[in-house]
Amino acid sequence: MKNKANKKAVFMILSFMLSFLAFSKVEKPVQSVKAQNAQNNNKPIYIEANKMDYNNNVITYTGNVVATRGNGKLTCQELKIFLDKNKKIEKIIATGNPVYTEPNKLIKGNVIEYDAPQDEIIVTGNAYLESKGDVVQGDKVIYYRKLDKAIVTGKRVQSIFIPNGKGAKP
Repeated sequence: MKNKANKKAVFMILSFMLSFLAFSKVEKPVQSVKAQNAQNNNKPIYIEANKMDYNNNVITYTGNVVATRGNGKLTCQELKIFLDKNKKIEKIIATGNPVYTEPNKLIKGNVIEYDAPQDEIIVTGNAYLESKGDVVQGDKVIYYRKLDKAIVTGKRVQSIFIPNGKGAKP
């Protein structure tokens, strides 16, 4: 009799644990920005546009350009990709109202340039960087993705900092 009662108790406990695990929310561990950026750099780039032209290791996309890679998205009117002799990306230049977004990050300006070997984003002309609600603006922003660090220069630099990073998400 005790054996049946023990088996029934064990069965009920296991059933409860399995149902708890099945319905509990499993969260992924939070990755650092550096780790996320490194992970994104290994992902393919998908590009859509109205037109594409390839000439002398320069690929030019024009008209409603949308480029995505991992969790990053770039929109603009013209995108030029410069390749080295091994056909690897050296530099990307976006013009025509370029806007780059990642989770908790918004970058925009007159020109957005990506230096692939250095993994840096250089924004010139009305440069704007928003990260977790904090905002910096100037004539030029250099965002060092590997370090998650930005340098802003210009005649006058403006910043808005939100306590505890509780700002709006772009």
